[in-house]
Amino acid sequence: MDKYVNSPTDVSGTLIWQGAVAPGLYLLSISASDTQGAYVIVQVPIIVGVDITPPTTPVVTANSFSRSTSQLYSSWTSSDTESGVSEYMYQIRQDSATGIVIRDWTSTQNYNYVTAGALSLINGKRYYFCVKAKNGVGLWSGIGYSNGITVDTTPPSKPTVGDAGNYTTSASKLSASWGAYDSISGIAEYQYQILQDSITGAIIKDWTSTGTVRSVALTGLTLKNGKTYYFSVKAKNGAGLWSEVGFSNGIKVDTTAPMTPRVGGEYVAATKALVGSWYSEDAESGIAAYQFRITQNSPTGIVIKGWTSVGTETGYMVTGLNLIPGKSYYFSVKAKNGAGTWSAVGYSNGITVS
Repeated sequence: MDKYVNSPTDVSGTLIWQGAVAPGLYLLSISASDTQGAYVIVQVPIIVGVDITPPTTPVVTANSFSRSTSQLYSSWTSSDTESGVSEYMYQIRQDSATGIVIRDWTSTQNYNYVTAGALSLINGKRYYFCVKAKNGVGLWSGIGYSNGITVDTTPPSKPTVGDAGNYTTSASKLSASWGAYDSISGIAEYQYQILQDSITGAIIKDWTSTGTVRSVALTGLTLKNGKTYYFSVKAKNGAGLWSEVGFSNGIKVDTTAPMTPRVGGEYVAATKALVGSWYSEDAESGIAAYQFRITQNSPTGIVIKGWTSVGTETGYMVTGLNLIPGKSYYFSVKAKNGAGTWSAVGYSNGITVS
């Protein structure tokens, strides 16, 4: 194509229309005179296209959030099948597509993107790109608008992290949950890490994304009995800013049961009571509770008092029993550690009622 014009009447002078060769395309000829003043029509292959339609309205795209207060980026697409797009212009407005103009119409030549700098943007405000395109014959398109870019310069809150208690009996499983917030651009991603011994200790699982899921349950780990493990969690907002790291308070692995209790007992004739005493220990998670029961004749004999919880008390006096003179009675005791594992049952020697 040699040239585009708005209409056939744009051509004058020595150019003469010879007719259309296709819809919107015309053939021109040139008039010239010889030395005697006679005119000769010389047909030359000059094709002129008529473009009376503007470019398509630009489709404008931009990220939803930005962490910068001085620049914004956007790109767009437009087309003109007749004379092409020769220039783009953009404008930036605040709050809405018809809001305050913070940058008036500015040319990007024929580039379909821009990083607009030297801006004074306000945290929490939303900004809109307005874009128009001009074709080869000077016709402007309608204005296209972005969906808006919210400026967020503040990171999310530091995550609050909880694990599944102070102790675990598993050497291969850990779980945790967490939460953070960002009032402007929301939470776009969480990442967690697992450390051994302290929040600055050995890394046993490096930073791993959970997307926007706020919990994880891991299996297949290799954990050590007696060691404490910590979850580290960080949050990223929609503008790409990361929070401070939040930590769990640690969960200790205890895969062993407490020591089988050592149990003693005696009969107190004055009160017709049985008194039991016991002791156990657990090096990893300590003793969280004891239970006892009393049987007649043997440790597996007739139960005269069923399993009874006494917290962490290491002795107990039992009254109000129907004790039979000459019979022997036995205390049975078991201990539970902090991880919830019960010990084997320990037994006293027989206590004979006189």
